[in-house]
Amino acid sequence: MKNHQLIISLSLASAAVIGGNAPAQAIDFDFSYQPGTTLEQMLGFEMAGEIWSYYLTDDITVKIHVEMTDSLPSNILGGALPGLQKNKNYGTFLQKLESDITSKDDEIAHNKLQDDENDNDNIHYQAMFESGQGWNNTKIALTNANAKAINYHSNNSLLDGYIVMNDTFNWSYDYQLDYSPL
Repeated sequence: MKNHQLIISLSLASAAVIGGNAPAQAIDFDFSYQPGTTLEQMLGFEMAGEIWSYYLTDDITVKIHVEMTDSLPSNILGGALPGLQKNKNYGTFLQKLESDITSKDDEIAHNKLQDDENDNDNIHYQAMFESGQGWNNTKIALTNANAKAINYHSNNSLLDGYIVMNDTFNWSYDYQLDYSPL
């Protein structure tokens, strides 16, 4: 009976992943898995990626590596780290972000960013410290995925993120259950 329920759950999960109708311009999640990751765990991540594809409409591929481990403390579910692009030109970032505006929210976000010019015609942002001293910076760090989304970095071979999950946690892979939030 337990195997029958597992087969039904996996079949439903597979159908959701394969048969999903994400928007025409949607993020494509490309998951890779550490050896030892079970099919149930992989399907859980694939389903989550399919769901997020309905909400994130940038036409890019986000590459995420997943590892399940028993070496995390029992009170830690997991964690994630993004791939980063360091020392990107802030002025170029603003231009790329402006070119990527597709909504009023995008426009508001862009307009809230600083675009001061210094004596060398370099666009910078300024951080103020409690001491009253300011710090002008012409460089910025971005996640690989954000850099791809605004066409600031097109190297699609880079890893965009790394997820590690606690394998000793009592996860439920029963996709038929209807959990209601508390």
